[in-house]
Amino acid sequence: MNDKYAINLAKTIYREAYEEGDVDKLLSVFAPGGFTDMSEGLPSKYGEEARTVLRTRSEKLFADYHAKLNVIIIDVAVQDGSACGYGWHEWILRTKGGGPTVRKRERYF
Repeated sequence: MNDKYAINLAKTIYREAYEEGDVDKLLSVFAPGGFTDMSEGLPSKYGEEARTVLRTRSEKLFADYHAKLNVIIIDVAVQDGSACGYGWHEWILRTKGGGPTVRKRERYF
C-alpha cells in the first residue's frame, strides 16, 4: 500500500468513526503514542495527552450529537519518510435533544 493511499484510507476511517459515533475507531487512525493537537481556540496537546483529550471531547460530542463529516482533501504530500495532508472538514451536527443543527467548517493539517 502506498503512503498516499494509507493516509486516504485513514481519513475514510476517521470520517466513518464520526458518523458511527465510535470513539475507539476514531482513535485507531492515530499513532498509539499520540499526536499533536492544535485545535483552534484550545490549548495545544501533545502525545498521549492529545489522545486522552480527543477521547473525552469525542465522547461528549457523540453523546450530544449525530455527526456527519465531509472530508475535503486538498493534497497529501509524502517526502523522505514523512507525510502530511491538508484540507477541510465540514461538520453537520444534529442534536440528539432536538435542538438546531450546527454546521461548521474547519481547516486541517
